[in-house]
Amino acid sequence: MNYAMVGRLVLKDWYLNRLALSLAVAGGAVALGLILRGGELAGVLGLSFAFVVLILIGVIPPMWNIVQERKNKSLAFVMSLPVSAMEFTTAKVVANASLYCLVWLGIVASVLWMLAAGGYASWIPLGILASLAPMAAFFLLVAVALVTESEKWSMVVMGACNVSYSFAWFLLVRLPQVRADATSGALVWSSLIVSIIAIELGVIVLSLVLTFYLQSRKTNFI
Repeated sequence: MNYAMVGRLVLKDWYLNRLALSLAVAGGAVALGLILRGGELAGVLGLSFAFVVLILIGVIPPMWNIVQERKNKSLAFVMSLPVSAMEFTTAKVVANASLYCLVWLGIVASVLWMLAAGGYASWIPLGILASLAPMAAFFLLVAVALVTESEKWSMVVMGACNVSYSFAWFLLVRLPQVRADATSGALVWSSLIVSIIAIELGVIVLSLVLTFYLQSRKTNFI
C-alpha cells in the first residue's frame, strides 16, 4: 500500500470539497444555535436543519469527488499516477468517509448532548436512529458511485434515499410503542429501535465490504 500517495489523494479530495465542508460546519452551527435558543418552534427548526445538513454533506462529496471526476475526465489522470486500483478505492472511501463523519459526529454529538441536558434523554434512541439514516445512505451512495461509475445510478440512489426519509419517519413516529418510549422521560432502548439501528449499521458495513470486493474484481478503471 502506497500510503503517501493515498494520503495525497485524500488531501486532494478534501481540498476540492473545502467549500462544502465550510458550508456544512456553518449550517450545523446555525442548527445548533436554533436548538440552544429554546422553544418548540426553534427546536423543531434546528433539528430539521441539522438533519438537512447531514443529508447534503452526505451527497455533495460523493457526487463531486467520484461521479464528477469521471464525468470531467480527470479520472484518467489520477489513474496514471503510481497508484493501484485498490489504493485509489481506499483513498476515495477514506476521503469521503472522513469528511462526512467529521461533520456527522460534531452535529450528532452536540444534538444528543443538548437533548440529555434539556431533559429529553428519552429522545436519544430515536435521535441516534434518525442520524444513522443519512450516514447509511451516504455509504450506499459512495458504494454505488464507485462501483457503477454512473451518474444516473448515483442520482437514482440519492433520490430514493432522500424520499425514503419522509416515509420512514412518518410511519415510525406513528407506532404507539415508539411514541410512548420517546415521551416517557426515561432512556428506553426498545427491541424495534435497536433492530433498526442494527440494520442501518449493517447497511454501512455491507456497503464498505461490497465496495472493496467489487472494485477488486474490476479490470478497467478508465
